[in-house]
Amino acid sequence: MWVREVSLSMGDNYSAFEKEFSGLNKMPDLVLLFGNSDEIESSNELRKINERFSDSLVVGCSTGTNITGKKTFDSGISGIAMGFDNSTIRHSCARIEDSIQSYELGAKLGLDLDADDLVAVFVMCDGLFINGSEIIKGIAAVLGDNIPISGGLAGDGESFTKTRLLIGNEIFDHGAIAIGFYSKSLQVSHASYGGWFEFGPEWKITKSKGNVVSEIDEMPAIELYDDYVGSEKMALQASALLYPLKVWPPKHPEKGVVRAIMNVDRENGTLTFAGDVPEGWNAKLMHGNMPGLIDGATQAANHAISNLKAANENNSPDLCLVVSCVARRMLLGSRTEQEIEALSSIIGENIPLAGFYSYGEISPQNDSPVCGLHNQTMTITLMKEEAA
Repeated sequence: MWVREVSLSMGDNYSAFEKEFSGLNKMPDLVLLFGNSDEIESSNELRKINERFSDSLVVGCSTGTNITGKKTFDSGISGIAMGFDNSTIRHSCARIEDSIQSYELGAKLGLDLDADDLVAVFVMCDGLFINGSEIIKGIAAVLGDNIPISGGLAGDGESFTKTRLLIGNEIFDHGAIAIGFYSKSLQVSHASYGGWFEFGPEWKITKSKGNVVSEIDEMPAIELYDDYVGSEKMALQASALLYPLKVWPPKHPEKGVVRAIMNVDRENGTLTFAGDVPEGWNAKLMHGNMPGLIDGATQAANHAISNLKAANENNSPDLCLVVSCVARRMLLGSRTEQEIEALSSIIGENIPLAGFYSYGEISPQNDSPVCGLHNQTMTITLMKEEAA
């Protein structure tokens, strides 16, 4: 397996990119790209990349901040190109008219990718329209819990205006793209950690439907958040992201997940989260700080590399895909690259690395193959292809 990082800054001459990929004996099987929505829609360089890799699967999504190597960029298009020796890939993509169809969308993706030699799936979804929890449930209902699913919801930084998906020269929203990896020699390892801290009393979700919550502890959800967080902060979409909700089934606290607020609807008195918040579950507010988030990235890297070491003797991964949360980017600010540097120091300084800051992270639970939608986390996917 061979891997090369892809990076095109605004104003870059395409010839510099072309030089990086000159002399290839074989085109990449897969090119993953991440960048600003407007640049994805208008970039001439992106069209040239598609022409250059006409025999490759070129897919990606929007983000406010993309990752290449140990660097983060708020503009430009970057990603990773990979070619396999003993593995193959397939893809599925589709759109829906209503977010309530998210489960059916996931099931379609799963059916398209299902095969005996499928070892892993990487998914990218519209970040403002799709219910991430439901799409994962739909995929898993077809593929089962033993096929790991990772990826994330496309982002738009702090704007929350539009998110985009790309496949070749087609740019679209209200949908998802899933890539299946098929092999007997490809090892895939995952991890997901947060680094946020609980505070305040324990609550109960008393009225919700899917990812929309109207009552917590029999009080209007917005009023309760206003009391503990402050109405001024809750009036700003970006600020609300910094106070996620940890939720868990009452008898299974070990199955807790973190949910980020995606919309505050004062007219209807509801909070919309990036994933499902089931009625009857317990909940606590969370907040974060810089040391905690960087430590969370370190824990994720340690967990992912440990799993890879357990799976094969040659424990150095071929690549690392990273999906982190826009709220982490907001809180870390100018220190954002420190969480990338922290994980890179553990998985290997020279391991090709790419990814994006998302509106929701998709990954198996750390000690279980069962996949879920996470918020506020650093998620890592490591791949290693063994020789035939």
